[in-house]
Amino acid sequence: MRADFTLGVKVFKVLVLGEMERGQDEYRTSCFIARLHAREVLSPESVSKLRQRNSAVVRGAGESRPGETLRMELLVALSNATERAARLYSACSDAWDAAYSNADTVRALNRGGGPPVMTILAQLNLPVSPAPSPPPGSPPSFSPPSSPTPSPAPPRCRESRSPSAPCVCRCAVCVEWLPCGLRKCKVAQLQQQQQQQRLQQQQQQQEGAGGDREEGSPGGSDVRTCGVRACSKCWTFEFIVPARNLCLWGDDGA
Repeated sequence: MRADFTLGVKVFKVLVLGEMERGQDEYRTSCFIARLHAREVLSPESVSKLRQRNSAVVRGAGESRPGETLRMELLVALSNATERAARLYSACSDAWDAAYSNADTVRALNRGGGPPVMTILAQLNLPVSPAPSPPPGSPPSFSPPSSPTPSPAPPRCRESRSPSAPCVCRCAVCVEWLPCGLRKCKVAQLQQQQQQQRLQQQQQQQEGAGGDREEGSPGGSDVRTCGVRACSKCWTFEFIVPARNLCLWGDDGA
């Protein structure tokens, strides 16, 4: 995952190795581009201003965020006409035939005039998500006049019987360590950690010494920033491929 705070997007570049004995390509590269939500990822500027305590310690994610499903209903082409667009182009340069996004992201990127950052190549007919049920006791909603029935969406790749027909592919991407916020510590806790480290260093020197040793109680209860808070999160992308063999993991549940 790559977060571009200037463009306000997150980019997922997925490379999946193929099985040559099954007639698949050596590898398949796909690129998924979606809007970056506020406070979803900590900006590099915020990280650079921190003085991380115990920077050599490898910390795991302290929070597991709920997963998110993103419908990539547009096949897009990326432009390198401007410096602003070139960053996104370079991130997905080797996925020129498999760059996916959605209408909300395209509108946000192309807003403001000038050469477009992304151009829509095709509108993909993904299955319609079921509408949420109205709460009990709510009045009946107005139903607009029926429009022409759209063509049926293609089946899931694992359910497709034709190897050369379009199908809906699902790709899950999990990030196990994501800087998602600032870690707060009380001053008393920081002082206690420092005291524990000093005691461990002096333990051998004090071994065998008699008497109890009293430590001054740490004072203060102010909260200060003491590092980066890490999270883990998974995203599932839904998109359409022209043929089943382009969803290399489709037989395993896509």
